[in-house]
Parts: sequence; structure tokens; C-alpha cells
Amino acid sequence: MNDTPVRKVIRLLLVFYLLSYFLFFLYSIYRFTTTRILSVFMWQYLFNMSMVLFLRYLLPVTVSSVMITYSLTFKIGDLYTKSGLPRPFSEIVSAPLVFFIILTALYIAALEGLNPGAASKLESEKYLSSLAREYREEWQNELDKKQYKEALKYINLYLGIDRANKNILDKREDIRLLALGQETEEKKRTEGEKTKSSSVSLNKADEYIREAEKYFNTEDFFSAHYYSALALEIDPERADAKEIAVRSWEKIKNFAASKKEREEALFFKRKQEGYKALLGGEYIKAYYIFKALKNEKPQDRDVSFYFSESSKKISGISFFLNDAEKALTLPGSDELFFVNRKKGKEIEFVFIKKMVKTEGALYFSGIESLKIDKDGKIVYFFRAPYGKYINQTIVTKCIDRENENIHKESIYIAGNRPREERNIISLNPSPAELEKLHTGYGTLNGMSFAQLWFFRKDFAKYGFPLELIENAILLKLLEPFSFLILSLFGILLGWIFRIRYVSRPPFLAYLVIPVFPVIVFFAVELYTFANRIVLGYVLVSFGFSAALVFLLVLESFLLMLAMVLLAGQLTE
Repeated sequence: MNDTPVRKVIRLLLVFYLLSYFLFFLYSIYRFTTTRILSVFMWQYLFNMSMVLFLRYLLPVTVSSVMITYSLTFKIGDLYTKSGLPRPFSEIVSAPLVFFIILTALYIAALEGLNPGAASKLESEKYLSSLAREYREEWQNELDKKQYKEALKYINLYLGIDRANKNILDKREDIRLLALGQETEEKKRTEGEKTKSSSVSLNKADEYIREAEKYFNTEDFFSAHYYSALALEIDPERADAKEIAVRSWEKIKNFAASKKEREEALFFKRKQEGYKALLGGEYIKAYYIFKALKNEKPQDRDVSFYFSESSKKISGISFFLNDAEKALTLPGSDELFFVNRKKGKEIEFVFIKKMVKTEGALYFSGIESLKIDKDGKIVYFFRAPYGKYINQTIVTKCIDRENENIHKESIYIAGNRPREERNIISLNPSPAELEKLHTGYGTLNGMSFAQLWFFRKDFAKYGFPLELIENAILLKLLEPFSFLILSLFGILLGWIFRIRYVSRPPFLAYLVIPVFPVIVFFAVELYTFANRIVLGYVLVSFGFSAALVFLLVLESFLLMLAMVLLAGQLTE
């Protein structure tokens, strides 16, 4: 089987691609450290980092491979027919040219399809590792303070990220036992204090009788019966003790009925209180009242109805802290920053450290909002630990599902707002737009062409300079041209400087191979940098349309130049 030019190109490309990916994988291992990335994410991190680096440097790797192929792999015998006539150079280059057009399409597909996903996963792994370290510090702090229940909460959140960590699972069991023991001790201490405060150290039946009579006269019939029973334990035949015990028991039986009525009255009163809170707009207060009543009497229809109503009402003004903490252990979008609203000459800036989308909900953490007026003075500035997307707003008030004493809301550093607005940020961007509003303009390079094109007007609306977005679009359009043009120039330069040999290249030629990728890397970087400078200048000076036309004309010229120069090459 003839060793065709395409086979030569493909064979060396595969070698270079596999070798470069392997080297990037080794580099990723070298860079990996458990102080930055959890060990549970190690393999994901290594593969994603290797993929990002591989795609980033695929162009110089490809050009290096092509140059070496055309400078070292064509023997003199490959350039002549069996009759001894020189082969037309078109035979050597035409099939590889078609191959490189196909390879360019595959390269762009990989950049648009694989690169954004791998880069996003890397960011998520870094964020979750950082969050896990925070949880670890929190539970260590709580352990130092011997707050085992709180420590158990943070270790459970940690395990929401690092689920299979056996050491942490064992530690959780130890902390769970400590928390259980602490809770038991607290109950014993409370019961002991109650017993100590209510008990009287009496050793004789007479003293018990005196206590029983005293409690009976003050209508504390339970205590009277108790002390008379103690006296009977000492002297079962004592008549006065029996009399007090019988009389006290009769009173207790009568009191039981009235006590039940009082409990019903108290239950009804609490139900009324919850109903008034619900009507008065105190939905969170109503929620906790009806939740407690529902726990006492789950069969009460009124309580079930009003609990459901209060739950619906609070869902519009708050959310559960428990749900937010659990959701924010999942991957999401990091560090969002945008101009939210422009009212007159006032501008509001919003920063969100983390956003996570779950099924049917959108949660945030590390929220900051700053509004300034036309003179640059701060109208208000506040921070909120958590938020939830509700009806085109971020609601920052969160409550505990069980404990009404646990809640978090906006903390105002400067300025203030009306009470009904303190825990709300009215948003301009939609959830889909929010996912794209990362801080750091470098993140634009990790987005696909379709995302940049579709959201370019929205980016400008939310504070990103339009020229920056348009420049990123132009650079995306430059990528296929650069890949094909530089590959063709690689063929040209490799052919011009090819080594002529009969059976195999000289040994010294192999020593030059490791230097090729380094030289090509700097040449490709210089080419890309020059294009950036020229396109940026045209964009700023003449606008996006002119820059787009200039890009197409320039790259078409370079592509035509490469093909003309290739067509002029000879096999001799």
C-alpha cells in the first residue's frame, strides 16, 4: 500500500496530538494540589485541564506537525513516478488540502463544543473545593467551641460535595455521637435543675404531710398528692396522708376536664393569632404559628388550610435557608457582575459570587448591590449571604424551616431603603442572561460564537462595553481562518526547508524536532497578536461592520496567498 501524503500527515498529527495531550496531562498533574482542588475532583480536574490546554495550543501543535511532515517524511523516491519523472506538486498537496479543510471544521467544532464545557467544569471544581474548605473551617470552629450540633450541620454540607470521603464520614459519626451526647446531657441538666428547684429535702413523714397540706391549701393538687404519696411510702397506715391523697386526687380529676377545655381555648387563641398575622401581612409569623399548630393537631382542617396559605405567601417574600445551603453545594456560575438598573441618572451595580440553577429554582450566594447617584454619591450599599430568584427579583430574606429564631437578610453598609424593599433586588436580566454575565472579560473567550452573537446587545445593556463583545466575536471568526492559513503556510515552509534524503533523514534532523514546536508557538502567538491589534484598531476607529469586512478581506487574501505560493512549488 502506497504511503500517500495524507497518510503521512495524519500519522504524524496523531503522534503529535497524543504526545501533546499526554504532556498537558503531566503538566496538570504537576499543577494539581489538594490545597486548591479536593481529591474527589482530581481525575475530573486533570482531564478537563488537559483538554482546555490541548485545545488552547492545538494550532501551534498542528502547524509544527505539518512542517515536520513536509520537511522530513518525503524521501527523494516519493517525489518521482516509476518512470523517473517528477510528480506534480499538486499530487502531494491537493489531498492534504482537502483534509485540512475538514480538520479546520473539526477544530472549530471542538472549540465551540468542548472548550466551554471543560472550562466551566474547571471553574465549578475550583468553586466547590473552595466552598468545601469553608465548611471544613466552620465545623472546626464549632468543634473548638464544643457546638457539636452546628459542627454536624457544616460537616453534612461538606459531605454534600465530597460524598465518598471515608475519613469525613467517620468523623461525622463521631460528631453525631458527640451532638447526641451533648443534647442528652442538656436534657438531664434541665431536668435536674427542675427537680432541684421543685424538690424539698424532707426525710420524715411529718414533714411530707406539712408540705402536702401547704400545697393543697394553695390549690397545687398535683404537688399535694405527690407529697402525701411520699408520706405513705414511709408510713402506709397514716390516715392524714391517705385523706390528703384522696382529696387531692378528686380535685385532679375535676381539674383534668377544665384543663382540657383550657388547652382547647389556648389552641383556638393561637389559631386566631395566626389568622390575624396572615391577614395583616405578617406571613412569616403566620407560617411558624400554623406550623406549630399543625404539628400538634395535624388533623385540624383549618390549621392545614391556613398553613398551606401562609406557606404560599412566604414563598413570594422569602425562602428556606436549608434549601439554599443544599443547592449551593452544586456546580453553577461564578462571580457575576452587571449594571442592573438605570433610573434617571442613578446606576445600580450587582455582584453575585455564586449562582446555582436547580430544578425549578435559582439560588445565589455572596450578593452585593450598590446604587450611586449622578454625583457619584452612594444611595445604598448592602450585602446578603443568600438569595433566590422569585418573579424577576432576587429575594434576600431566608428563614429556617423549623426554627423561627434563625434567619438571614440584607445587611446595609450605607444608605437605606423602605422596609418592603430592603430584601429585594428587581432584576433586568433574565435567568438565561444572568448565566453569561461573568466578571472578568477573559471569560468571554470561553464562550461560544453563538452565545457571544446572541447576547452581544444584552451585554452592552448590562454594563459590558459593546466593543469588547464585538472584538471577542471577531476573534472567534478569526479562528478557522488562522487554523487553515497557518496549516497551509506550515506545508509551504516545511516543503521549502525539506531535507533531501534517499532512505532516511540524517540523525541531526531528529534533534531539531523538539525545537520546532517552540519556534512555531511564538510565531503563532505573534500572528494572533498582530491580528488582534489590527482588528481592534479598525473596530474602534470604524465600527463593527467595517472590522468584519476587513477581517474577511484580510484573511481571504492571506488564504489566497498561501494557496498561490503552494501552487508555485516544484517537486525537484
